[in-house]
Amino acid sequence: MRKRADTAHVPCKFFLQGQCQAGRMCPFSHDLESSTRPAPCKYFAKGACKFGRKCALLHITPDGTVVNRPVPHPFHPGPPFPPHLPPAGYAPPPPGLISMQAHGLEQRPNADGVPEHDHYHYALRNGYEPQQIDMT
Repeated sequence: MRKRADTAHVPCKFFLQGQCQAGRMCPFSHDLESSTRPAPCKYFAKGACKFGRKCALLHITPDGTVVNRPVPHPFHPGPPFPPHLPPAGYAPPPPGLISMQAHGLEQRPNADGVPEHDHYHYALRNGYEPQQIDMT
């Protein structure tokens, strides 16, 4: 029978996420003071960590970059869209579109499977002027 390695100094990655179910039986450290910044992985430093990106210890390159931790992205909450204002870039449907749909003139494929664009010409003949949409 193999002797288990002493991992009591290694921070429990599940505990840090609030998801460790082993409790007092967990072989990893649940000490928040020591787990605020895990220790560097000596095996990665030697070039052979078998846990790879899942290692609980830090994989630090010679230039000081930690390669097995996600880069934190700052959260910038923005105000939600007010219910009475549409998001930028939204334009209401052309005035004749609903009546065009009611008359069966909306875009639909012809016998060749290519959409017909008669509805566009119909709208132009009936007073609809296309608007330029600012895409910047």
